[in-house]
Amino acid sequence: MTEALQTPLFKWTGGKRWLVEYVESTLPSFARYHEPFVGGGALFFGLRPRCATLADANGELVNAYVQIRDNPQMVARMLRTMKIERDAYGVIRNSRPRSAARRAARFVYLNRTAFNGIYRVNRHGIFNVPFGCKPSTSLPDLDMLLSASVALKGVRLYQRDFARSIAFAKPKDLIYVDPPYVTHHNNNGFRRYNEEFFSWEDQKRLAECCMAAAKRGVFVLVSNAAHNEVLALYSGFGRELVSRRSAISADPRGRTHVKECILRSWK
Repeated sequence: MTEALQTPLFKWTGGKRWLVEYVESTLPSFARYHEPFVGGGALFFGLRPRCATLADANGELVNAYVQIRDNPQMVARMLRTMKIERDAYGVIRNSRPRSAARRAARFVYLNRTAFNGIYRVNRHGIFNVPFGCKPSTSLPDLDMLLSASVALKGVRLYQRDFARSIAFAKPKDLIYVDPPYVTHHNNNGFRRYNEEFFSWEDQKRLAECCMAAAKRGVFVLVSNAAHNEVLALYSGFGRELVSRRSAISADPRGRTHVKECILRSWK
């Protein structure tokens, strides 16, 4: 039988593969797992909780997870017809597939072949990231999709605002929150376009939701930019600062170390 995937299927800006080992031994025993900003799902795939609800505002991402969970063979068959080359990328990027499975295959393809795996759309909702993968890049094969499907079996998946996901968490559940990092202060090394779809007001609203969840007995784990203004939003939470190398740069020589904060509602 195919084993469940333990590493993320998708490349994702600000991905948290490093966080799994960092926090795994410190997590409390929890009933259910909630991730309102699933993105690449690094912590989910690393922990593989038995009962999980994953959500994101990105409908194409959520659809991809649903199709990989339910129709991995069909998605794999469609991916096998897609070539990793600049001209093919342009055609696929400009396509507008109607079926859910073909939309998922397109998303997987663009995620692997777009510059740095960035997902960005313009004001008209059109994906506009240029081709930019390494020569060694390959698309997920059937075994990889089947492994991800195993990990996602029984998982609830939703496209919705983070506030709804957090509101459904019950006492002794664990919420992991990894929002798009703020660009309000313009010194944290992350892409400025985050501010366009996740503002400083959203950051404050998120903190209010997390604080309310903690008060009703939910375990809340937050990763965010290490700014004093961010830390002030989570009064009473335990905190750690982590320095890591940013991977967001066209030139590896231009990549710098950025500071992030890990916030916990429990001691």
